[in-house]
Amino acid sequence: MQRSFKILITIIAIVMIFISCRENEINLVDEVIENQPILKTIFIGQDKFQYEEYPDGTKILEGDIVLPDSFTERLNKISTDPNGSIDDLQQKREIDFTNSRVSGVAQFSTSLYVGGKVYYYINTNVPNKNRIYDAVNAWESATILDFIELSSPGSSSSSNWIRFQRTTEDRCESTIAGFQTLNTVTLSDKCSVNNVKHEIGHALGFFHEHQRIDGDEHIEIVWTKNPENKRNNYRVVNTIIYSFTLGDGFSAFMNGSFDFNSIMIYDTEQRINGTKQSVILKKGSDAIVNNSLIEKNGRDHYKRC
Repeated sequence: MQRSFKILITIIAIVMIFISCRENEINLVDEVIENQPILKTIFIGQDKFQYEEYPDGTKILEGDIVLPDSFTERLNKISTDPNGSIDDLQQKREIDFTNSRVSGVAQFSTSLYVGGKVYYYINTNVPNKNRIYDAVNAWESATILDFIELSSPGSSSSSNWIRFQRTTEDRCESTIAGFQTLNTVTLSDKCSVNNVKHEIGHALGFFHEHQRIDGDEHIEIVWTKNPENKRNNYRVVNTIIYSFTLGDGFSAFMNGSFDFNSIMIYDTEQRINGTKQSVILKKGSDAIVNNSLIEKNGRDHYKRC
């Protein structure tokens, strides 16, 4: 009887350990799922706007562009209006760009960085600051911009500046000039110099080169290798975003020729579900690999002559 009781206790203990392990596995899976972004969609008439939203509320467009809540709130308001249209995006802007034309080329962020001066601050907890300095130097060498580091956040006379901050998530992202005055570049410890150069490009007002409205004439996307929630990162520029920028005459996606060497274009190999896949190619199936240069064509209105 005593032996049977011991056997029973042993069996119960084993079962409890198994259940505990399974609960830990389940909790781990839930945690992984919870840290993934959710694909969100807003419809305005026949136009569809998609972005990803992380559990912390961060809204991401095209893989790495951070959207302000005010922008998506505005889209939602227009979408619920029976008479709402994307034309409404051109009627009101938070920032006035009417006097931001230089040399006859429509500008977007020149008025934000008056006189070509770009003030920036690096949070004290950001490691490996040299990658930021190297990226800043690359932009200065290729353009007429003058980057000035601040001793404390917002300590310049300009209300427009860039803040570099750290994230523990495996992400490299930035806000884009024109949606707000303070632009924030968010970097994980894994973000490289080229990642930082790319994100600075967004903070200066540049979108992705491969999403220009003439993109289909130059590149091919292997859609079968792209999961649905990532396809928005490669589609030709969204009509809604184009309309928003076009409201001030900004030809954001057509100035100059298509540039395969641009730091703002993705390279051929992208990590999809943990493995590298060839998802974006030049017409003719050639790989895009030398995309580490600051934009040097007519679209770069900060070009150093």
